Amino acid sequence: MQNLLSLGLVIALAGTFPSGNKLPDLEAIYPRSILNQGDLGRLEHVFERALKGEPISVAVIGGSITEGAHAEKVENRWGNQMANWWKVNFPNATITYHNAGIGATGSDIGVHRAAKHLLVHKPDVVGIEFSVNDGGAPIATEWMEGLVRQILRQPNAPAVFLLSMMSESGGNVQSFHLPVSKYYSLPHISYRDALFPEMQAKTIVWKDISPDNIHPNAIGHTYAAALVNRFLSEKLEAFKAAKRPAADIPPMPEKPLVGTTFDHGDLLDMNTVKILENNGFKPSKDHYWKDGFTGEKPGDKITFEIDAPTIGIIFKRSNQPMGHARVIVDGKQTAVLEAWFNQTWRYTPHHQIIRNQPGKHVITIEIMDEKNAGSEGNAFEICTLTIAK
Repeated sequence: MQNLLSLGLVIALAGTFPSGNKLPDLEAIYPRSILNQGDLGRLEHVFERALKGEPISVAVIGGSITEGAHAEKVENRWGNQMANWWKVNFPNATITYHNAGIGATGSDIGVHRAAKHLLVHKPDVVGIEFSVNDGGAPIATEWMEGLVRQILRQPNAPAVFLLSMMSESGGNVQSFHLPVSKYYSLPHISYRDALFPEMQAKTIVWKDISPDNIHPNAIGHTYAAALVNRFLSEKLEAFKAAKRPAADIPPMPEKPLVGTTFDHGDLLDMNTVKILENNGFKPSKDHYWKDGFTGEKPGDKITFEIDAPTIGIIFKRSNQPMGHARVIVDGKQTAVLEAWFNQTWRYTPHHQIIRNQPGKHVITIEIMDEKNAGSEGNAFEICTLTIAK
């Protein structure tokens, strides 16, 4: 396993869990982790270039697991360990790594931020992990397809794979993502299918791989990386043994699986959005989304004009003094957004305002008098707007 993980993590996986249970053998659990082998043409082209010593860009996109929650150290994160596999196996190539994980985001947001957060790095290899953040609904298939199509269309023909994690109950939405990986012939690896049977058999307990109900600890991250790296090693060894050029890269399917609504997603630069009216909203900053607008009191409102068929808003939700805001589209109220919730952490949900309605739209966000009884204020923060066309 030395070519899969760092030496320290190999040693860690050689013993037992904190509970005293023996750690599952990677070779025993690996076969059931493969949901889809996929076409290897793109991956072999990256192998071929890396073996020649060409620079390779490796990237991951996902939620808080990919961002690194509870990994304890940066080098323990599954993405870092996957990037390290490339460095170890291709010592003559310069390997760069980019982590586009953002906590509490799903592929609904990922499909809009891919251009600015991921594709700007021109990745040659992309790992996607959104299986515990996407809601359990068929729309998750469409979001994932949009994200995959954006990546596959890049001129450098990136190799793409999906990684499906799990919650304590064994839940995830891999059943909605798997149709995409099969339709586009992408490798799809399931941490859930590898480890949940061990939980059911009581050979491991959840607390050994996670300190909460979702996020893996260092050992969990290591198993996720080991499954991915085991797949990569298997395919690299087979490619070297074949002693042939990389296989042809398959063309994109002529028709989409679900649709093309999210073929081109983007985050709007709030400094460039056409503001028709602003009463009370002031510029604000967010760690992830940079420039936004925040209103503080009932009656504060801001109106934008946006020319796009599909438009959304990413806003802040926390247990601070946050309130309700109404969304008015072309003169009609379409939604009321709740910016307060009773947890100690904050996140940025995405609300789709309109879908597949071409033309210019006038959108107003107005803070309401009403608020949740648990909140001590009425503030509402717009982090950014999204468009798809």
